[in-house]
Amino acid sequence: MKIRVVGFSVLGAAALVAGGLALFAFDFPRMSNNEMAPGLRSRDLLVACRVCGSPKRGDVVFFAPPDTPEQLSARRVIAVPGDKVQIKKGEIFVNDRPLFDEKAGQVNLEGIDAIDDVARLFDQFTETNGNHRYTVIKDARTPITGERAAETLTDEYFVLADRRTFARDSRAYGGIPRNSIRSIVKRVISAGDRDAARQSWLP
Repeated sequence: MKIRVVGFSVLGAAALVAGGLALFAFDFPRMSNNEMAPGLRSRDLLVACRVCGSPKRGDVVFFAPPDTPEQLSARRVIAVPGDKVQIKKGEIFVNDRPLFDEKAGQVNLEGIDAIDDVARLFDQFTETNGNHRYTVIKDARTPITGERAAETLTDEYFVLADRRTFARDSRAYGGIPRNSIRSIVKRVISAGDRDAARQSWLP
């Protein structure tokens, strides 16, 4: 009987250690807005890895923005240290090449903005970056503007919202340092809008 109790205790301790290591290695954040729509939506529960190495082009990361360091934000990595980034008339160039995207029609999305639940019309684009291929959106009939002088990133990452209009990202505050990045998003565990199709690994 004593052997069984000891064995159970050892198993229980091992489970607690494994659970502690899992909590150290992974975050389970919940999205608070729709700035990463259409792939990530408000109230989505995610799993994000804290020990998966340096982010790569196309990864979605959680980080502390320089203008609101007390709040973690999710954005997609567009350029990594060593890359040259420039913005001309709203178009983003990485290493002197524009981001590769294809028009993917239009879509009506509801509940995107916190102020109302009215459906909004968006232009969709399929973007390819690194090993990732994903969908980005911009509000229909809303031009993307802005200029940013060419710069070569050192220890910074250039990040963008998948909703390319009405969202703040590196176009506004520049690259973010590596030590500001907390984790890399890997999967949607539970979709806030109960869309089972989005409960998958991130593209």
